[in-house]
Amino acid sequence: MKKLLYVLGVTMALTACRSGSGENPLSGILNTISDPKEDLIGSFSERESGRIEYKIYKEDGKYFLYMEGGNGIKSETEELVDGIEVAQNTLKREFGDEWKSYVEAALVMKDEHSFGFFKVKKGYEYKGHTFTTGYYAQFWGRGDVYKVESEKIKEEVNSKNLIMTFKEYSEGDYPHFIFEDQESKKGYDFRFISDNNLGNLPILLDDDEASFGLKANPKFIGKSFNVNIVKKEVLDMGLDGNTIKSKEWVIEKISLAKVEEPKLDLPFVGEKWGGNSRIGYSVTINANGSIVIKSNYLGKNEYIIYSGRYASIMKAEDSEYYYKIDSDKMTAVDKKGNIETGCDGIIDQPCEWILK
Repeated sequence: MKKLLYVLGVTMALTACRSGSGENPLSGILNTISDPKEDLIGSFSERESGRIEYKIYKEDGKYFLYMEGGNGIKSETEELVDGIEVAQNTLKREFGDEWKSYVEAALVMKDEHSFGFFKVKKGYEYKGHTFTTGYYAQFWGRGDVYKVESEKIKEEVNSKNLIMTFKEYSEGDYPHFIFEDQESKKGYDFRFISDNNLGNLPILLDDDEASFGLKANPKFIGKSFNVNIVKKEVLDMGLDGNTIKSKEWVIEKISLAKVEEPKLDLPFVGEKWGGNSRIGYSVTINANGSIVIKSNYLGKNEYIIYSGRYASIMKAEDSEYYYKIDSDKMTAVDKKGNIETGCDGIIDQPCEWILK
């Protein structure tokens, strides 16, 4: 702040020494500082002191969003536009008739104005919700988000011994080899396959038709393992496509854990789908009681909502929602089982979707 005041002071002094033009050389500086959209540039997390999940940056005068899902699954880069200019109907629907009194800036997806980031007055209350951080997002879910610095999310240790559940193996731009810590429910994507030591356990099988030549052994999905993970320097690819070095968690040792799995009364076994023209959902329940709930937007950017053991009510991994699965529908509920409303960007609409 002192540096900024000094720069402004010097500029004003130089201006006083000039004569004539009538043009204020500070106007461009003041306009830049006062643009609230600039405060939306940075990294955000849905949890306080959580890992970075959203990154907004500016390039050639345009704004862009890069998202990373709860299990390290990365999306394409999306262009954002000024929501105050192009999405006033969305702002009114989401924040009410008085939105102009507390929504200071909005960056929404260029092709879908219902999804975006918003800068709001911290502490303002609307329909029983208090905006606690000053930043609000509406994507897979909706709610307050935290602006974070990289140093806030550094791991404090370089080795951990955990009891983990094998969730899935999938392939996109990268292979995704996903486990979940049973105590913290935190997901780990050990996508640097060659750096993981699986011993003699055939958790992954060869598959000549797969992009990376591997597939999950279905016998191990949902199983529990004793896992020692360590931080190791690996070769990764940066956002610009260049090879970089980064420290990532990899599996050092792994063995099957002896866990008694309870018998469950499952609503169905297999896979069912639901949703609408924009947002789709899939629910896969295995006979061993493991369940995976996924969402996608316009058929792309698939995102895991929940992956774990089936229960009557299941807490989403990276949002405030809980989910209930019946034989023919999926419902978003609160922790007491009451049906939520306002999903899919429509206020007061019950959050339930038919599954087929």
